[in-house]
Amino acid sequence: QSATRMWLCRHELSTRRERTLQMNRNARELAAIRIQSAIRSAISQLELIRLKKEHEREMATRQNSAATLIQSIARSRHGRLLLAQARRDHERRENAATVIQCALRYCRARTISAQLSQDRVLEASRVEAAITIQSYARARRCEIEYGVIKARHKAIHAAISIQS
Repeated sequence: QSATRMWLCRHELSTRRERTLQMNRNARELAAIRIQSAIRSAISQLELIRLKKEHEREMATRQNSAATLIQSIARSRHGRLLLAQARRDHERRENAATVIQCALRYCRARTISAQLSQDRVLEASRVEAAITIQSYARARRCEIEYGVIKARHKAIHAAISIQS
């Protein structure tokens, strides 16, 4: 009986040792699994954080690109409006310059026309004065010639009278 008890005790001790070892192995495996799980979880968390940051950067880039595009469109439209306004202003100035030039030409033409009219009147009066002077000169020459002719006729009549 003692040997049986000893064998039973040893067998029970051996079984308990194996169970303890098995439980220790199970506990270590479970601990290793938990550690691996925790590490995988931590790695997944870090990867998730990295992906979120990358997504945020991508979204920020898209938003910046959209904002840049909107700004570009707005600047382009504003530039076209400024150019159109500048063209209208330029046309108004050109039209105003044309009107002023037209008015100046009209005034100059009227001045020149008035000057020409005055010149014509002056020339006509000069011609008339010249004609009058020439007429008086011819009349005077005619009077002198007539006087000479008359004096000759008188001399001839006197000579004829004396001779007769």
